[in-house]
Amino acid sequence: GYGELMSNAMGVWGRRGTNLFIVLLQSGICCTYFIVACKLLQSTVCPHVGLDILIPCMCLVILPVVAIRKISSLWPLSLLGTILVVLGVVVVFGLELEGMVETHDRGPLRWMNWRELLVCLGQACFMFEGIGLILPTFDASKKPEDFPLIYTITMTATLSLVCCIGLFGYMAFGQGVQDLVLLDFQPGVLVFGVRLAFMLQVLCSFPLQMLPASRLIEGVFFERISDPPMSRKLAKTGFRFLLVICFAAIAYLGASHLDNFVSLIGALCGMPLAFIFPAAAHYILIKEQQWLDLLLMAIGAVLTVLVTAVNIVAFVPANN
Repeated sequence: GYGELMSNAMGVWGRRGTNLFIVLLQSGICCTYFIVACKLLQSTVCPHVGLDILIPCMCLVILPVVAIRKISSLWPLSLLGTILVVLGVVVVFGLELEGMVETHDRGPLRWMNWRELLVCLGQACFMFEGIGLILPTFDASKKPEDFPLIYTITMTATLSLVCCIGLFGYMAFGQGVQDLVLLDFQPGVLVFGVRLAFMLQVLCSFPLQMLPASRLIEGVFFERISDPPMSRKLAKTGFRFLLVICFAAIAYLGASHLDNFVSLIGALCGMPLAFIFPAAAHYILIKEQQWLDLLLMAIGAVLTVLVTAVNIVAFVPANN
């Protein structure tokens, strides 16, 4: 996996550093899932209930699900989440196109918002969720030689989909578009169904998103044994419950600035995993075009610090 690659390149500290950023990235994604699910719940079922109430309630719903330890037992939830998000994306495209036709007071549109460019870069790097699973998937594939092409097509399609949804949402609702474009649609049965579908998708995906982080953290506190007793299983389950509670607390703190929160996670956790560590491994192990590796590491380090700082400042209250 990713940790083994960095261990070969930089030794034990390379593995530990990579695992740390994987834990931070997946944990940040789980916190974001809390915010998204609760905002969608607030817009559909509980419009008069604040996030300070909804987030703890959502925590109680998620706790039993994360107690499931076998990955094979999670496939029904994963399949349901995939079906819901595919159906939801199709409907969102239709609603955005309808909004583009019907909305006439969206105001002037700009090709580039330079003030939010760094925030956008961080949000783009949020897409690297699950980057730690790429190498294990490559190793497990029956035809590894086909993997680069399949991966390129998948990432290109995902990028195109995200860009289209963002562009159409901006063209439909203008400068006032919200962090969650689902909240911009006029209330109705179809919109209610789409919001509910995305909320359920988030709940179904939460255990799988949490799994890499929880296993890495558990490896620090619990030794691996072949036949663990019930007391050990209960202790690990309780530890997962504690992690979920921590995620919920962080989500509450970041809910007021969702765009900056997502960008912060992408910048602080995603950029090193996507740019710095791969370039460092290539520089040490392959030793070809090393100047390009150094340039990539430098750009990644500068952007990580700069974008992280910009998003942290956004959470500091302005002095009147």
